[in-house]
Amino acid sequence: MRILLVDDEELVREALADMLRGREISEQDRATDVLTVGTCEDAISACAKDAFELCLLDLGLPGMSGVQALETFRATCEDVPVVVLSGHDDADTVRASIAAGAMGFIPKRAKREVMFMALKLVVVAKGTYIPPSVMVPTPQRQTSTTSEAAPQKMRSLSELEVTERQLEVGRLMLQNLPNKVIARKLNIAEPTVKVHVSAFLRALGVTNRADAILSVYRQGFSLEAAAAKPA
Repeated sequence: MRILLVDDEELVREALADMLRGREISEQDRATDVLTVGTCEDAISACAKDAFELCLLDLGLPGMSGVQALETFRATCEDVPVVVLSGHDDADTVRASIAAGAMGFIPKRAKREVMFMALKLVVVAKGTYIPPSVMVPTPQRQTSTTSEAAPQKMRSLSELEVTERQLEVGRLMLQNLPNKVIARKLNIAEPTVKVHVSAFLRALGVTNRADAILSVYRQGFSLEAAAAKPA
């Protein structure tokens, strides 16, 4: 398995790379190999020359602010799943990263066990990792002693009022894949994908992808495949 690690701090990226190298993210993959670079430009160049199963991307890269590095990388390397690694893990930054297409957000202060769990969620389960602190509802929204971020029983996405095709598109959307990539994977037209995405968002009661991902986790939906209603 090939991972591209992008961080402008040499000590940080080499320490992370050493921790990842040789580690099997999933039982099916061979030991992990890591390439490290320090800029977004170098990351894009590396993707043009080699194939990567995952990119770990720092937001604080030279000459870029906010989620600009993520947006720039995704615009060129759209088929490479991206997980953000950042020292700034406030709710706004996490949500902006997910909205910009990140498959997960790992705070740099997280323990290594959390990092490997998050990577397995992204690589193996094709899920999206969001820090637990972001999943906790605000005091104004919390109406009981049970946090909606930690449901007692997992629900199936097939409970939603969607067709089988809408559910199929919705699952890929929850992997933060662009519409044109979803269209290519399912061999359908991109406008059709947009229609199905809109239907899936309505079923969740949200208006955008970032809120859809947050809603899925807050409501305790499982991302495992399940049968849906006939089209």
